Amino acid sequence: MVENKKKNPVKTFLTILISLAIAVLFMWLAFRGLEFDKILKSLENANYFWVFAAMIFGLGAYWFRAIRWNLLLEPMGYHISNSNSLWSISFGYLMNLTIPRSGEVARATALYGVEKVPVENS
Repeated sequence: MVENKKKNPVKTFLTILISLAIAVLFMWLAFRGLEFDKILKSLENANYFWVFAAMIFGLGAYWFRAIRWNLLLEPMGYHISNSNSLWSISFGYLMNLTIPRSGEVARATALYGVEKVPVENS
């Protein structure tokens, strides 16, 4: 017998509402006191070739890390798609920005969620 779990719409709404409120609070804390006219002037004077080049090289670095992680997991018998590995690594770096040193656990947990690689093996 399969139990069909329905999500409570009120709980979902409250979760989204609280998440948005926290995000707005942190955005306000981050941007208060900034002079936006100076920021816009700096953006107008930026050389976007270098911005684009940095984005490409950054993405390439993440991609090579994903391939390296796959090469480390293949001898253990896990064949992971490069895209899932890339997203797991990106999620790990995002978590490191919020809580230092949490990225390793987050990356392994994210990979378990999409590829079922046990956390202790990755």
